[in-house]
Amino acid sequence: MKNAARVISQIAFFIIFIVLILQARMHIWLIFFGATLLAAVFLGRIYCGWICPIHTGMRPINWLAKKIGYKRLRVPRILKSRVLPWIMLGLMVIVIIMSRLARVNVPILLLILALGALLTLIFQPEVFHTYICPYGALQGLAGRIARKSYRVDKKNCDGCSICKAACEAEAIAIKNGKADIHKGVCLQCGLCEQSCPQDTISYRTDRWF
Repeated sequence: MKNAARVISQIAFFIIFIVLILQARMHIWLIFFGATLLAAVFLGRIYCGWICPIHTGMRPINWLAKKIGYKRLRVPRILKSRVLPWIMLGLMVIVIIMSRLARVNVPILLLILALGALLTLIFQPEVFHTYICPYGALQGLAGRIARKSYRVDKKNCDGCSICKAACEAEAIAIKNGKADIHKGVCLQCGLCEQSCPQDTISYRTDRWF
C-alpha cells in the first residue's frame, strides 16, 4: 500500500514538473523544493523518495536493468568524493545566474534529469543519489537531523543484508552484525522496510533531545 502511494506521488509530481517546464515556470518548482528542505528536518528526505522527478525518471531504467540482468560499472573512487555534489550545486547556481543575466533560458533541471538517467545506465542509482545530485546534498544536510526517519530495531535484526541490497542510495551499512541506516543519506522510500524479512525496519520518530 505504501509503495503504491509512493508511485502515485512520484508520477503526479513528475507530471507537474513537466507542465511547469512546458510553461517555463520552473521558478515555482525551485520554490517548492526550498519548502521541502524545511520538511526534511521533520520528515527526512521525502522529496528525494516521494517527489523528485529525477528519481522518478531513474526508477524505470534501474528496474529494466535489473530485469534483463544488465551489469553496470563499479563506482570509481573519484565519484565517491563528498565534495562533488557541492561542486555540482555551485555550477548549477552559476549557470542559473548567468542565464538570467544573458536572458537565455537554460533548462538546468532537464539537464540534471538527463544526467541522472544517463548515470543510471552506467552505474547503480546510488551513484547519482549519494555522490552527485546537488539537490541531494542540500536535502542530506536537513535529513541528518530529521525528526522522523526509517530506523532498525537492532534487537531483532539478524544482519542478513537484504535491506542493504534493496537500498537505492547506499544508506544502509551492516555494523556489528546489525543493519544501520544513515538518516542523511536515506531517501525515505521505504524499500528497506518492504524487503526486511524480519520486519525490523519502520518509519518512526527520533528524539532531538
